[in-house]
Amino acid sequence: MIKTLFEGRFIRLMDDDGWEFADRVNVAGVVCIVAIDDRHVVLVEEFRRTQQAPVISWPAGLIDRARAGETQETAIESALRELREETGYTARSIEEVASGPISPGMTTERVTFFIAQDLTPGAQMLDGGEDIKVHRVPVQHLSAFLGACSARGIEIDHKVFVGLYFAQVRGLMAGPLPWWRGWRARVAAMQRDKLQGSREPGKQVHLAPRVARPAADDVLARLGKVLNWLGLTVGFLSAAWVAFCVATLFGAFGTYTDTFGMALLALGGAVVGLAGWLSGRAALYVLAGR
Repeated sequence: MIKTLFEGRFIRLMDDDGWEFADRVNVAGVVCIVAIDDRHVVLVEEFRRTQQAPVISWPAGLIDRARAGETQETAIESALRELREETGYTARSIEEVASGPISPGMTTERVTFFIAQDLTPGAQMLDGGEDIKVHRVPVQHLSAFLGACSARGIEIDHKVFVGLYFAQVRGLMAGPLPWWRGWRARVAAMQRDKLQGSREPGKQVHLAPRVARPAADDVLARLGKVLNWLGLTVGFLSAAWVAFCVATLFGAFGTYTDTFGMALLALGGAVVGLAGWLSGRAALYVLAGR
């Protein structure tokens, strides 16, 4: 039997046959927004009294429960609002990726993750008493940034790493993102959009988090393998051509007087073969990650 032990303005303490847990009052849920702006992520820093320290996290907030006569705010509406209020950014594209309990042994609170893209900057709209710093961090510097924050005594909300996982499995973030990985991420995003259809601004897309490689990555992997085989084929054919030229120079097919010309042809074949082989290996590494 569930009973209320204590109720405050925002939280009530409940008991269910000896198991104590916290429950939010007048709240329909929590949203967490993984905000990606080009090759940057948008994080917020806010002092949290529960930790007595500043905390780095994604923009996040509560889905307020509607009062009598009011329309209930949806999770996606709350996500767009919280992103705008806390960071000043507005998102033309937002997508729901997962929803579940935050700490199932302690609280009934559930969090819904969204990925927001196509961001437009603006001014923050903070509530009275809020003091939130916005950090727009390049992806390749994110690890160093978080390490520096931790060294200064700033706590890191672990939901940051959960959000990064969701972004990575969708091809939106591939580690340090040198130019070839950035290109691969953009191709993966385009392929994913073609498979899912064009997304309207603010359209909610329900997708479960995927452990397997996305379909777009599989297409790229197959393309990398095909290009690798083409490179190997060019390499083998060039090697055969070089062998033919060398054999000709040594008189295997009769006397040949233009030694310089044949040597140039052999050298050209060697260059083409090496270039083909290297190109195939590069395609396999970039597109298939091998």
